[in-house]
Amino acid sequence: MDIGIGTICHPPYIRLLEDHLTSIENAVSQREIQIYLFCSQMSLEDNLRVKKILENHPKTNFELTQEKITIGAARNRLFTMSNSEWMLFLDSDVELVANYFSELELFFELHNLKDVWGIAGGIGLHKASLWGRYEGLMDLNALVGKIEKLDTRIYEDIFEKFYVNKSERDLWISLNNQLRRFDGSRIKYMQGFNQIIHRDQFLIGGGFDNSFMSAEDRDIAACIYSHGKEVLFAPASLALHSYDLTFKQIMHRKMIHGIWSAKFRKKYKNHPKIVNQYEFNDWANYALSTLNPPKMFQSLIGKIYYTSAFISYAYGGLLGSLNDS
Repeated sequence: MDIGIGTICHPPYIRLLEDHLTSIENAVSQREIQIYLFCSQMSLEDNLRVKKILENHPKTNFELTQEKITIGAARNRLFTMSNSEWMLFLDSDVELVANYFSELELFFELHNLKDVWGIAGGIGLHKASLWGRYEGLMDLNALVGKIEKLDTRIYEDIFEKFYVNKSERDLWISLNNQLRRFDGSRIKYMQGFNQIIHRDQFLIGGGFDNSFMSAEDRDIAACIYSHGKEVLFAPASLALHSYDLTFKQIMHRKMIHGIWSAKFRKKYKNHPKIVNQYEFNDWANYALSTLNPPKMFQSLIGKIYYTSAFISYAYGGLLGSLNDS
């Protein structure tokens, strides 16, 4: 398994960088895997903070810049720092589980990767606020919903068993165990903070879209499938994402997603099949779903989250459409 690790960081996430890098090193263990860090929008003070952290992680290759750079461009920069066959892309607000690479090695042994350019790792949640737990469930719902030929009954069975008043650890370990049944399944999406991309995608497919500040993950998945290649799901290679976010921060996040989803739809406006795989177009039914949201959002707080998330996402989509018109 010839793989490198590329992670991006910007100032708000410096506070999470120590735990992030430690989790990577624990998961890598004795394996010969190179770690690359790219930090953007760094002030002089930020540079000093990051370099102080990196004193504890001398094997991490890094580049720091004051430049404001899109997420797509940052991931492409990381690719140029490595010559590995595969590249695991992370964000610095995640922590890898200790058995991440042992599970990934098993995945490589079990599955034929001849026509595979992407692997979608599993996603989980930690360090979450009350509102953040709902946001984490929404992100997981978006990922699992893109599994090809997903049996709707199994899908509903998985999610209806989970309630946000469970402990985070019990919730995500139990959920991850159930998702193992989809190991190796074709999937149309990768979550940006845990995606593994084959080198050919960059050399032939062009890599990430440098203009995308968000939605670069669905864009590269669409690119992979447009080249006749595949993405497979590896749920046991789990990255735990920090959702220690306020309600206001989450709604801003949703608005940003809406803006860049609109830009994604514009990019592929002449390819409706691609748009339909990644974006919903039935806004009326989505709006009606706020009256009776999915079971995981049926509590009072869940309903407030779900309705507010729809409004923020739709508002962002409108902004994105107007800005491009």
